[in-house]
Amino acid sequence: MKTTKMLFVAVILAISSYSFGQSIGIGATQCDAPHKVGISAVTPSSVSVNWVATTDEIYMVEVGEPGFVPGTGNMLQRAFTLGQPNEVNEVTVDGLPSRTTLFLYIQKVCDESSSNWVGPIKFHTGTGFSTTK
Repeated sequence: MKTTKMLFVAVILAISSYSFGQSIGIGATQCDAPHKVGISAVTPSSVSVNWVATTDEIYMVEVGEPGFVPGTGNMLQRAFTLGQPNEVNEVTVDGLPSRTTLFLYIQKVCDESSSNWVGPIKFHTGTGFSTTK
């Protein structure tokens, strides 16, 4: 009887020391990536990106020159915005160099993790615009 009570107390203490649902895998939530990402406008010094959000989390966009790795701090510009669930969301990244080929990445920033980066989306600043994935 004494051993059973000690084991029960040990299990309760072990569960209470983890954030329930995350560490032991019960009801864990996943930080899913933005959906239907696209570029809606490009000017000589900015780019506007849109996507469909699944939750009202923060979304981060990074723009850089060819070869930059998102999330490492070597981007040209970064923008943050709060996504509205089940709507097309948009953010504009300003201060970009004119007449330059650049790459854009976007990710969702959740409470305890971040989604995978979506991208690269290649675009060229200047008059008119073209994009490739």
